Amino acid sequence: MILPFVVLRRLDCILEPSKSVVLETAKTLPEEMDDAARDAILFGCVGNGVKVYNTSRFTFASLKGQDAKDVHKNLIDYITKFSPNARDIFLEKFLFTDQLKRLNDAGLLFQVFDKFTQIDLHPEAISNIEMGYLFEDLIRRFSEISNETAGEHYTPREVIRLRS
Repeated sequence: MILPFVVLRRLDCILEPSKSVVLETAKTLPEEMDDAARDAILFGCVGNGVKVYNTSRFTFASLKGQDAKDVHKNLIDYITKFSPNARDIFLEKFLFTDQLKRLNDAGLLFQVFDKFTQIDLHPEAISNIEMGYLFEDLIRRFSEISNETAGEHYTPREVIRLRS
């Protein structure tokens, strides 16, 4: 549960400066446009070589201002409106919607989400190298807790390629 929230928060911080441009541009693109062209245009809006975008109206800041009972459905909206490369990681690799449902059913989702909104993972605060170390350390800690042996965990290459 922590790893997907860390990745989600980092992406939210990276995409924050370009959010309004991406949303405005996405509105002007024709529905029948092929995915590769749409991706190229929206990646360009984000800039800095970042190969991910999000077309949800939500951000961590706006979600935090929502009623706690709406956080689950609005986080699902946020996750499903990432570019396909990021969306697949959250839905297929992390199975994040299942984790969100469990947290929501236990009445813990807003509390966990609120804690992550307080963490500054902007690239100016945490470099990409530091972020990589953080991610690897979290994987190592969780693998130790679950008694995994060496080689049973790895960083999905899709996560690494999001910034490339």
